Amino acid sequence: MRLDLLRPNTADRVEKMQSKQKKNHDNTKKLRRFHVDALVYVRNTLSTDKWVPGTVVKAIGNVSYSVRLEVDGRIRKCHIDQLRPREERPQVVLPYLTCPNIEIPSPQLAMPTPEVEEETEESSLEPSVTAPDPISNRKSTLRTNRRPVDRYDPSFK
Repeated sequence: MRLDLLRPNTADRVEKMQSKQKKNHDNTKKLRRFHVDALVYVRNTLSTDKWVPGTVVKAIGNVSYSVRLEVDGRIRKCHIDQLRPREERPQVVLPYLTCPNIEIPSPQLAMPTPEVEEETEESSLEPSVTAPDPISNRKSTLRTNRRPVDRYDPSFK
């Protein structure tokens, strides 16, 4: 009697599972490619900015690209995992609208002129009332009343 018939063949099972994993991977994987002059973000490991803008100069292989950084103009060789697509948002330029019936004042005329009040005897006798300064009325966080710390005293019972 052969004992190998009682145990399942692990090689067949592993091969079947691997082919299933490959099929799932191929169905869900996105094809990533960048063309020349594509706008990208490049992973930056040298400074605090994680991603810096750049432009693809040429494709070196299936997954490697030469990218010109917009920050300093250097050309870096980057793996596709270090690149992200970048889309420039078009700048919206609103047309200058003119209305024939509305007159826009010139900047000199739009400035308010200061009004000078003539002092009379009545106005000089009235006490001037000013609003309290909101900053000086605030409680200072440095001058708060704090309770003293209760320390452990072994002699206290």
